[in-house]
Amino acid sequence: MTICVHEPITAHDNNEPPTVPGSDVRVWKLDGRQAAPALARDLVRAVLGELSMAADIAEDIILATSEIVANAYEHGAGPWELRLSDTGETLVCEVVDSDVEHWPGLSDQEPADGDADEPRGPDDADLDALLADIGERGRGLGLVRRLCDRCGVHTTVLLTESPMVGKGVWFARDHDPLCGELPG
Repeated sequence: MTICVHEPITAHDNNEPPTVPGSDVRVWKLDGRQAAPALARDLVRAVLGELSMAADIAEDIILATSEIVANAYEHGAGPWELRLSDTGETLVCEVVDSDVEHWPGLSDQEPADGDADEPRGPDDADLDALLADIGERGRGLGLVRRLCDRCGVHTTVLLTESPMVGKGVWFARDHDPLCGELPG
């Protein structure tokens, strides 16, 4: 697992995810079942399995996906959709829901030490703190923030429901450029 320090998500910041051509974006409509995070993990795991990506990066992406899907179901409103795209160097995952009234935020907690711009490896204290965060409710976006290189929230349009304005919570995770494009 890689732990990085990032800029916080702020409500209504219109922070757009990295741009990927529309034809290179995979979109799945998620239903209202409680098993949506598990379904999202399976969908993302299947796509990542076809890419040449380091296992630790793939696991970070799968965990972060599960967290933003669970958060959307807990605090957003349906319909929901999952989007996954790859620029060749960055994988972008986004969950969109139709609740544009409630915007997520992150905890004001900052890392105890280290430069905010420098990635840091998971020493024992970091892992203990991370595991403690996982066990507490309300820490999901903080976990996403630590696992990924960039994240944000913005107003968007659901692609599986037209026309419907939605809120997109996204993260981007850089990877080795050997990944190439998403498989068709």
